[in-house]
Amino acid sequence: MSADTTELTFTLLTKADQGAELLHVAYERIMRPSFVPDELPGPNSLTPGSGASVLIAKDRDTGTPLGLARLLTGNGDGVALLEYLAADPQVRGRGIGAALLSRCREIWSEAGELVVLAEVHDPRIHAESEHEHPAARLRFYERHGARLLGLPWTQPALGPETQRVEGMLLLVMYADPKRVTTELERRVVHDWARAYFEAAETGASHRSTAQVLLTLAAGGPLQIGPIADLDRLVPLPA
Repeated sequence: MSADTTELTFTLLTKADQGAELLHVAYERIMRPSFVPDELPGPNSLTPGSGASVLIAKDRDTGTPLGLARLLTGNGDGVALLEYLAADPQVRGRGIGAALLSRCREIWSEAGELVVLAEVHDPRIHAESEHEHPAARLRFYERHGARLLGLPWTQPALGPETQRVEGMLLLVMYADPKRVTTELERRVVHDWARAYFEAAETGASHRSTAQVLLTLAAGGPLQIGPIADLDRLVPLPA
């Protein structure tokens, strides 16, 4: 199978009782090799429903899942999250991720989302590893139109057996061009972040307020700019 011959179909799962076998195969082929345990608690982390949907790119001829995106819709505040985007490691570089991202943007536009964010490792802090390639991932998103939100980020603990992930960045994957240009109101991000942490961190050991929420508590609008301006928009900790 080559980049020239691979054609895709897409399946969007929105309910918890949909696509169990497809999700299982996608988890083993795509997700497990692509994320460290703190970022992927287990197969149930892909379950659609309750504001989450899963978009799967499949080989048109074989039906084999080749890429997956999990989307969390805005909870009334207009801020949505691209929770996961990954391609089967065996077919990376063949346009699977770009095709998924293009279809995601169609979904976000139709849903009327204000802005869609994504969490990525800051390549200045996180080293290359078997599962993570921070610099390459950031370059991929930059090529496909993502911008950077001027805020240091901490990913919440996604399950009782996982830990928060420090040294993250927030990317703006989509923004309503009529409502968001180069700034995002700080209160909007603060309210989204608070709801995100409270929903994710159900274990007693994770109930303390994250430093990032304190950072968001006061100040002017958050700047949105090119990923190339990383050092200016998100200074490294002293």
